[in-house]
Amino acid sequence: MNNLKEYSDKINEEVTAVLSRVDLQQMKTLLDLIQGAHRIALYGGGREGLMIRALAMRLFHLGYEVSVVGDMTAPFLTNGDLLILSVGPGYVSTVDALRSVAQRDGATVICLTAQPDGETARAADKIVYLPAQTMRWPADTPILRHDSLAPSRAPGQVKSCLRNNNLAARFLKPFHKRIKSKVGNAYVAPRWAKIS
Repeated sequence: MNNLKEYSDKINEEVTAVLSRVDLQQMKTLLDLIQGAHRIALYGGGREGLMIRALAMRLFHLGYEVSVVGDMTAPFLTNGDLLILSVGPGYVSTVDALRSVAQRDGATVICLTAQPDGETARAADKIVYLPAQTMRWPADTPILRHDSLAPSRAPGQVKSCLRNNNLAARFLKPFHKRIKSKVGNAYVAPRWAKIS
């Protein structure tokens, strides 16, 4: 392969193959939990953390009360609140500590993971399984594309980014349709905006 289109097409194939295996019921559960939450906090480490921040910003733009764990403005979570954890390998001690405290205080925890058998994933209230490569996958795992063109574990971040965009689009479409006749197409009001 020696041109950008061939590389792009091949990487798109890999991403599409993985996203097509995501359980739609798990995604619906995530959507329902987000829509029903009083406050939402999100956390992910490393590159996953960058993707989780992008999701937090999208949810904020849609009018949800959102924060990223570790930021100075992150609130205390309790009953009616939601903690979204991105933990690809299924267990990271820091992430598991956050899960434990949130559940102890009454918040619901959903884990976005590539390893649903990991300790954190198993202990979460709900999971969304994203079958993508993480640092815990052995090299001979059948799900992996050994001829992948993407840098190490980059498909996981690409898939996370696309998942986040898909989530935002699912929220945005009915919301936009509801207010379109009131404010036109130029501005999508957050859910707390009062449109008379």
